[in-house]
Amino acid sequence: MFGTEAAHEGAAVVKVRKLMTGALPSSDETLWLDALDEYRTDGQPFDKVYGLANAINSVKPWRWRISCRSEDWRKAADIAPLRDTTRGEPIVVAQLLPLNHIEATAILVALGEDAPEEFLAKASALGANGFVENPLSLKLLRKSVIDGGEWPKRRFDLFDAAVRRLAHEFNDVHRWSERSRLEDIIAAAGTACLILLISGSRAVWRSNAEPPLDSDRRAYVTADDLQFDRKLLVSNDLTLETSCTDFSFMRAPG
Repeated sequence: MFGTEAAHEGAAVVKVRKLMTGALPSSDETLWLDALDEYRTDGQPFDKVYGLANAINSVKPWRWRISCRSEDWRKAADIAPLRDTTRGEPIVVAQLLPLNHIEATAILVALGEDAPEEFLAKASALGANGFVENPLSLKLLRKSVIDGGEWPKRRFDLFDAAVRRLAHEFNDVHRWSERSRLEDIIAAAGTACLILLISGSRAVWRSNAEPPLDSDRRAYVTADDLQFDRKLLVSNDLTLETSCTDFSFMRAPG
């Protein structure tokens, strides 16, 4: 979607990391910056958005767009330094909604699926609707199925195949970086999901700040509640994070 929108304006998408390592995009067109979340995963993350703001000011684009995974979007902490790049114009943050049936069908067609309606019906019958609401997880689900040649008979087998594929690293940039064992990633995700289900909480609170005040004290499970290696929770290793995320899309100005 991000690349398609950029193409409509005749512009190219630039990775944030590429901009930060010396790329000089044209200042006469919209600056489309992708993967702020990926740029922040290595090294010290706290000052990186300030460096990005300085890089944008160096290019002096007449407007910009930035994509970032919602899980890694830091709201006010990110917007504050980026305000210096907008010449007083407001920053608009949009969150992508889950795919609807028509959109999921269109993506399956683009992936080469011969019977998209049958595919979605089978996914629904196996309780895998959550996988078809996100383009990346829908692609993952289809890959898990076609690798086996046919749909599994049990829901457990389908989720097992999808989760194991999801727990591997597919990003070429991070493929050789230090990472937890596959079994540890899956076990940590399983523990976190089980605690969420048993406690009735709706999310894992990873921040060091106090969780928001809520009438339901079970609303959040904190990182300390999980009692396992914090690296599994705060890095991109944890399957729980990467299986249920969407993307934020920022624009400013215009």
